[in-house]
Amino acid sequence: MHNLKMGVQSLLAPLAKGQEVEKACRSFLISQKINIIAGNFRSKYGEIDLIGTEKNTLIFFEVRYRKKNSYGSPVESVTLTKQQRIYKTALFFIMKHPDFHYYSYRFDIIGASPYNGELIFNWQKNAFQEP
Repeated sequence: MHNLKMGVQSLLAPLAKGQEVEKACRSFLISQKINIIAGNFRSKYGEIDLIGTEKNTLIFFEVRYRKKNSYGSPVESVTLTKQQRIYKTALFFIMKHPDFHYYSYRFDIIGASPYNGELIFNWQKNAFQEP
């Protein structure tokens, strides 16, 4: 688990919240030596928020934001149905990008929550396998 604290002043506009959280996650991942190669990749199956590489591993990131943890943490909010959509979209990405056919891959979830005026990230590596 990795945590990152960032100010949430820029996260106050409701329509921009998701984009701002993804932008902050992207910055954090780059600082962790992840090469981000795509964002908001869509297929008929669903969407993957961020896609990156680390050496010969292709990483599919689901970014989740929760203002409060009353109904569980952001990481816990990724249902089996969502995992299946991410998996199918990941296979579609690999099919469309043959350069990555020989990469291993994994699915990570980054949960974001505000705490005392800061944004806290919880990075769960290899959060789920093929559903």
